[in-house]
Amino acid sequence: MKTAPFFTKLKYKLIFFTFIVELVMLTLLIFNSVNIIQKHLVSQAEKQLEELKYSLHTSLAVPLISRDYGSVKSVIDEFTASNKIEYIVIYKDKKAMMASHYDVSSPLPQLSQRFSTDESVYHAMTQVIYQGQNYADIFFGINTSFLKYASNELFLESILIAATEIILSLALLIAIGVWLTKNLETLTHAVKDISSGNFDINLKIKTEDEIGVLIQSFNQMSRQIKKQLFTIQQSNQQLSYNAHHDLLTGLWNRYAFENKLNEILQDIQKADSFQHALLYVDLDQFKLINDTCGHNAGDSVLQKLTKELLQITKNGSLARLGGDAFGLIVPYDIHDAYQKALKILETIGQKNFIFNNKTFKLGASIGIVGINQFENLSANNLLMMADTACYVAKEKGRNRVEIYLSDDKYFKEQKEQFDSVSMIHDALQDNRFILYVQTIKSLNPSLPDHCEILLRLKDTDGKIIAPSTFIPAAERFNLITKIDKWVVENTFQYLSENQELTCKHISINLSGLTLSEADFIDFVFSMFHHYKINPQYIGFEITETSAVADIVHA
Repeated sequence: MKTAPFFTKLKYKLIFFTFIVELVMLTLLIFNSVNIIQKHLVSQAEKQLEELKYSLHTSLAVPLISRDYGSVKSVIDEFTASNKIEYIVIYKDKKAMMASHYDVSSPLPQLSQRFSTDESVYHAMTQVIYQGQNYADIFFGINTSFLKYASNELFLESILIAATEIILSLALLIAIGVWLTKNLETLTHAVKDISSGNFDINLKIKTEDEIGVLIQSFNQMSRQIKKQLFTIQQSNQQLSYNAHHDLLTGLWNRYAFENKLNEILQDIQKADSFQHALLYVDLDQFKLINDTCGHNAGDSVLQKLTKELLQITKNGSLARLGGDAFGLIVPYDIHDAYQKALKILETIGQKNFIFNNKTFKLGASIGIVGINQFENLSANNLLMMADTACYVAKEKGRNRVEIYLSDDKYFKEQKEQFDSVSMIHDALQDNRFILYVQTIKSLNPSLPDHCEILLRLKDTDGKIIAPSTFIPAAERFNLITKIDKWVVENTFQYLSENQELTCKHISINLSGLTLSEADFIDFVFSMFHHYKINPQYIGFEITETSAVADIVHA
């Protein structure tokens, strides 16, 4: 339901509803005044009636009693000659004996109960009393037009007064409405300006009433909103910057770097003439500085190294991908990108970092991917390929550059390791690892059997996969500890449920990386306690070539 345009402004509503209230009050006042005056007129008419009765009685009593009918006729004619008396009929012994302005053959009208403007004649009766007895009845009619005339005159005068008052009141209401709402309209326009984004508003209206307090509060609110908006804009700019930059070095972060990669991939799809290469730079021996001098020293190295890298990568897009890893996109082909990588190695190798009177030198392993050499790849795929090339560089001795070659056997193995990660996660979640017990019998029949626990993985098709396929990837991507804990717990659970096992000594293979975990020993003890396994029957073997990170703890 639409609101009439008249009611869209406060001053019009104020004028309208005040006018309605006043109109109702004036109407009630008019009708009340007319009613009061009508009652007064009726009261006066009733007094005149009593006076007329008395006049008729005194004027007709003597002529009637003396039977002077000529005088009687003269008197009643004289009375009816006035405008007040319409007719007079005299009854004696219930018979009409004389009348004036009335046909005696007609029945007498019914006596009136009260004066009313609806009746033009008031019918009344009085008696002529002689010696205590009713001698004659005098019926007469009084003209009441004066009541209606007076009432109409009063009503018209009241309407005229009311109309004049309404016009004057309406003019006064309009003036008051405009005066009261003038400042509110100014405030309304100011609010609209704020809603449209204009906060440079300071209303100059000065008044001591509630509107003045409201305007002062509005000015304060406008200033606070402007101040808060400026703060929010600064915060948004800072948040936007933080969302795309590394706070330590000021370089792009991984999120912004991947966005840039995706933009380049889209440009290549439109025009393949653009040559680009992706470099994945991972510092060698950086952990030594953190462990020896603390993370503040490590942060300082990263900041200094960033300045050096920016000097030699002005044509590229440099980002810190996390930790001590950097990403670089250069508009070069593979050959030029390789030369740029060698320049980076040279720059890093020439730099000395001194902390606590100790000098440190760093190297870097760099993996390169030619972006134009592969189709339908995402930024994440390219980063994984560059990371793989970097990992190969570390495996081949560190401080070197490796180019990703998809058909190279070594890189294929590395890719398989990447693919194994999701398979390991799924196997842990779906409980698809399988334990086998291999019995080792002694050549001496008197000695008890030994058993070794072997681990296999069952893929989604039910195929059994050997540990050599997934263990290297588990060690590389820090999943081996979860696997070893799974092996220990499920082995102990099996032993607690199968007491008939004849093996007196059971060997469980563990990774050296797992032994380096601080909580692993506590975990093993908790498993011994939970499944009530005698520790003297359990042995742990480290069979792979991975180095133990913390040999003392292990």
